[in-house]
Amino acid sequence: MGDEFYAIIKLVSGEEILSLVSIDENDGDPLVVMQNPITMKLLHSQHGMHVKVKSWMELASDDFFIVRPDKILTMTETHDKRMIEIYTCLLYTSPSPRDLSTS
Repeated sequence: MGDEFYAIIKLVSGEEILSLVSIDENDGDPLVVMQNPITMKLLHSQHGMHVKVKSWMELASDDFFIVRPDKILTMTETHDKRMIEIYTCLLYTSPSPRDLSTS
C-alpha cells in the first residue's frame, strides 16, 4: 500500500468525502483505501459559516473502506489545517453527527 494522505474525493454519486487515503496498487488494478471517511456540508447562517460533519458510513463498524477508481470523479490531496483538524476532531469524539464552526 502507498503513502497515506488526506484527500477530498468526489464520487460519481455526487458525494464529497474527506478521508485519510492510501492507494493499493493491487497488481495493476489500483484500489483507493479510505480510512474513517466523513462528509462535510457547508451551512451559512446569520451567525457565520458552519460545517456539518458526519461519518460517510454511519452504521458501519469498520474504519476502512475500499473504493474502485471508476467510482471516483476526482480526488485532490489537501493540506488545509482546519479541514484536517475537523476530521481528526470527529475521530476522537462521539460518533453522532455534529456541527463545527469554521471561525
